[in-house]
Amino acid sequence: MALTVQEVIAARTEEAFKDLFASARRMPADKLDWQPLGDGRTAIDQLRECATAPSFYRSVLTSEPLENLREVREGWDIDECERRGIVATELLAQTIRSLSAESLVTQIEVPKNGTLAVLDVVWMHLANLTYHLGAINYIQTLYGDLEME
Repeated sequence: MALTVQEVIAARTEEAFKDLFASARRMPADKLDWQPLGDGRTAIDQLRECATAPSFYRSVLTSEPLENLREVREGWDIDECERRGIVATELLAQTIRSLSAESLVTQIEVPKNGTLAVLDVVWMHLANLTYHLGAINYIQTLYGDLEME
């Protein structure tokens, strides 16, 4: 039996979340809040975003209200980000898997993005995780970690 688009995107999203944290956990603890070039985004700030973003995307897909996580997440360390992010990503993945093929072309309103097809929203967390994995890997090179795993 062939996998659906929803199943593939959900699985890849869960894997990308794990990859992001595996890479971040290879960083020395003092580099998680290091600001590259004096004003770049820290790794921990990016991890906090990736821990809360799936709740945003899920709220867009389900029309459920979203609590303001931006203020709450400020104190989260890497362990809290990973713990909360795993739960939020699993919930998003379940939501993605539950979507019908027909619903993927439905147009929905996405804050700051206008009207998009459900399919566009479904892969946004995966794209965001991939982007931040690259950013965190780049931070690693800036402090001299050139070992790629």
